[in-house]
Amino acid sequence: MMHLNKAVKIGKLFHFGLKLKKAEDPLLTIKIYTHYKDEYPLHVQRLKLLFEALNLAEVIEEGWGVDYPRPFMPIKVYQLKILPKVSTMELKLYLKGMEYLGLERLADYDLEVRDRKISWVELAKSMGIKANSKFELAKKSREILWKKLPEGVKSKLEAIEEAILRNRGIEHGAKVEESTPVIC
Repeated sequence: MMHLNKAVKIGKLFHFGLKLKKAEDPLLTIKIYTHYKDEYPLHVQRLKLLFEALNLAEVIEEGWGVDYPRPFMPIKVYQLKILPKVSTMELKLYLKGMEYLGLERLADYDLEVRDRKISWVELAKSMGIKANSKFELAKKSREILWKKLPEGVKSKLEAIEEAILRNRGIEHGAKVEESTPVIC
């Protein structure tokens, strides 16, 4: 696969000399949300490790942007523009599996296709997974993801997750299991 890092121009992809229109743009956006601003590098590291381990996507661009969760409420959000190598729903399934550790929400990873967010309900329906809540879907998604990951990658991800928990003053183990889910 050709590396496209320098081939991407704002909102357009130049691939083999062809200029694609916005509607044909194959790039997806992952928006990372967390209340802990110093954790963003750890979340980016987790995602890049996941992408590489399962050959899911190439990160084309990353950086800070603005999102509006409510009208007139801008928030800074870290974004990754990616060129996926798997289906959108498969990618969303793995992202959902990375959001929680036990009942602790590590981050919220929104996946957008042409500025449209893929919802957890849409994901569950598309993948044929019965889930009554996004937490239940995240738990099932993590189980699916963990079965696919090599042991060495699992160890690296677990080490990063432990660093995130330490940053929040939580010890890995029982405290995580007993906590209330954090809704971002």
